[in-house]
Amino acid sequence: MIRHYIAYYKVEEWGPINEAGPEFKHWTAKPSAYLEKTLGQNVWVISGEEIRGKMTYKVCHVFRPEKFARSGAGYFVRGNGKGFVPHVDVTGQNWLAKLLDEQNKFSQGLNEIKDGSVINALVAFMDAPSFVDFPDEIAQPQIY
Repeated sequence: MIRHYIAYYKVEEWGPINEAGPEFKHWTAKPSAYLEKTLGQNVWVISGEEIRGKMTYKVCHVFRPEKFARSGAGYFVRGNGKGFVPHVDVTGQNWLAKLLDEQNKFSQGLNEIKDGSVINALVAFMDAPSFVDFPDEIAQPQIY
């Protein structure tokens, strides 16, 4: 049975996510023994960014870690997956509140998702045929 993990990406601190896939990576401070459990599982990367005083959350990509390697005080976890271009804004989704509560507002770092309704909602994104990966064809967002 595939397990699902969440990885949070802080746009304000780390800048925009520029990965288009199919290979993805995410840095984590979790110990290697924990990362072993993520190999071959699904890792969902969600970004958070404060826009006009309000947090906006987006599903960026999902990948299956194949390996991890030491990088500074932590590790980069790497694997192939599916990118969502443009990233999917999930700020208003009912399941997001459950995820934020379960994950202590993402303070636990890379962490397993336990709530079945959250997992089902995320898996629905993976099956959606409307997402394509042509980042060169996506216009830059305009700020008014």
